Amino acid sequence: MPQPEGNIGAGLAAAAEHFLARGVAVVLVDSDSPTLPLAHLEEAVELLRSGDVDCVVGPAVDGGYCMLGLARSCPSMFVDVPWSTDRVVPITLERAAAARLKTRVLPAWWDVDTPEDLSRLEHALFSSWWPADTAQWLRRRMLARLPHDPAAVVPEEERWRAPWHRLSSRAVYETPWLRVREDRVRLPTGGHTTYSVIDSGECVGVLPFTDDGQVLLVRQVRYITGRVSWEMPTGGKGRDETKEHAARRELAEEAHVAAAQLEHFCSYHTSKSAMDETAHLFLAHGLSAAVGHADETEFMRIETVPLERALAMVDSGDITDGMTIIALLHALRIGRSLAP
Repeated sequence: MPQPEGNIGAGLAAAAEHFLARGVAVVLVDSDSPTLPLAHLEEAVELLRSGDVDCVVGPAVDGGYCMLGLARSCPSMFVDVPWSTDRVVPITLERAAAARLKTRVLPAWWDVDTPEDLSRLEHALFSSWWPADTAQWLRRRMLARLPHDPAAVVPEEERWRAPWHRLSSRAVYETPWLRVREDRVRLPTGGHTTYSVIDSGECVGVLPFTDDGQVLLVRQVRYITGRVSWEMPTGGKGRDETKEHAARRELAEEAHVAAAQLEHFCSYHTSKSAMDETAHLFLAHGLSAAVGHADETEFMRIETVPLERALAMVDSGDITDGMTIIALLHALRIGRSLAP
């Protein structure tokens, strides 16, 4: 319906009187409360329909209200009200009492007034759970009807190389070893989507060569695969640790050796889709005994095998660890079967 000139109160009064003048009860919902639970709306309608209640107030947590239901006219309820303050609900209840309206106050809900509220709204609409049918409808509309920002649209022939822009991010799950997050992302089309990311940081892998040209591998059961894995020493890199230091630490912890020569030859992304993890790979020569302590969940056996046998184990499927396979193929490519 057309909005009259004036403040918020004038618009609310006009909307209420439009229906009340026709003998129809009305429930007004602020447009900045899209997550208002459907149960609140249903309760307001049932209370007004019962004939026992003339006014239903759904307070906002900031002192205003996000829903107002009326079965009887009360123009004074919208006049000289300090809108957008915590005095709105108290004054509304005072005016309702003065007009002898039977009033019911429902549980408070939140609306969107600040940047923090907007962030909360985004998380509510784009999570796996929606507080109301209204929010679910908005989510479908926001995903299907965008672009939101026409100025951000990249020509179709350039979209293959255009970056995606992260607008916000929230942690879904976190442990000392990894973090799962949901990012709101703007696409080259100008539209938006939610992207789930497993962030496990950086890791290292070291392929050690003995003086007689054999490779040193470790064997251990991997919980994910449920089988014994042949692999080179690997592990996570600390946040403040250099990749070289992490490589030497893992070499000592898992293979109990130190390297006189450590050669970094490759850094790559272990997964290009959902996993944010970068692996740094090394070759190690000039081995000597070292003291290191494996993690309490690591139970390993150390073995040395000729490079040719290790490559054959890749072909046979006995070695399936991606970091180890890349390191072995690199060693083959440069002919590094013997110490330099």
